[in-house]
Amino acid sequence: LSGPTAFGSVEPLPGRHQVVAARVAGRVTRAFKFAGETVAKGEAVLEMESRAIADPPVRITLESPLTGVVTVNSVDPGGPVEADQILMEMADLSAVRFRMDVFEVDFGQVAVGQKAIVALEAYPERSFEGMISRIGGAADRETRTVPVWITLDNADRSLLLNLRGRAQVATTALLLFSGPVIL
Repeated sequence: LSGPTAFGSVEPLPGRHQVVAARVAGRVTRAFKFAGETVAKGEAVLEMESRAIADPPVRITLESPLTGVVTVNSVDPGGPVEADQILMEMADLSAVRFRMDVFEVDFGQVAVGQKAIVALEAYPERSFEGMISRIGGAADRETRTVPVWITLDNADRSLLLNLRGRAQVATTALLLFSGPVIL
């Protein structure tokens, strides 16, 4: 590979990251799933009871909005909950993206559809091949970088969110001949 190199981190694909939030204030009475565990869409992940006065207290079961992995568990059983508080986060990690920030001087060498190789600090002996799937719409005024996203297959689920690394974009070399042309 001979193209630009930039640092970045692993992110979920758009639409493949969801949160579970409380609609009412209360307390968590039971957790069915914890960070790192797989979950199916519609599966119960938490049970809570409302602060509304009732005998017995109103119990609410919260379900996973997608099939994937619990990435964040923000509350423990017995913990208080406020309305609209995020309690859990889930992501479908079957495919992820790597966001890198390409410097403005290298940006002309980057295009959607190009191959890229990602090397992560967590796996120094491995590399992950992907394709540029999206390019940001503007350069950052302070860093003079443009966000670029590389989609990566993650069938073995080894790529976790927020892992850091660097990517190198493959570019096509063009040889220019400057000598005389003999016909």
